[in-house]
Amino acid sequence: MKNNPNISPDDERIRRMMHSLPEAPENQWFTPRVMNRLPERRRNALPRIAQILCYALAVGAVVIFAVLICYNIALNGLTFSLLGMLLLIPVLGGLCAGVIVVPAVRRLIDGEP
Repeated sequence: MKNNPNISPDDERIRRMMHSLPEAPENQWFTPRVMNRLPERRRNALPRIAQILCYALAVGAVVIFAVLICYNIALNGLTFSLLGMLLLIPVLGGLCAGVIVVPAVRRLIDGEP
């Protein structure tokens, strides 16, 4: 065995062992049979509850933000800073919607329920 710093002795042993193993025959039904024997995937409810709570808090914050800005506009008139803050509401709403929609679309593409 050569002293190559990138290859550990374990890697060398694994490589030699893999070359000495016989090849498994091709079987088109192997993967479906194994997948059918696997138990159903259980999803943990805690991350989902936390996610829903975060979304609810974000929506509530955006609504409170909009109400406060509109109230301030009614009291002081439309200023440049208030207009900028008012224009941020749709941007924040779009970002929040993206956070919700992107994972759902990825799950749909991957075929997960």
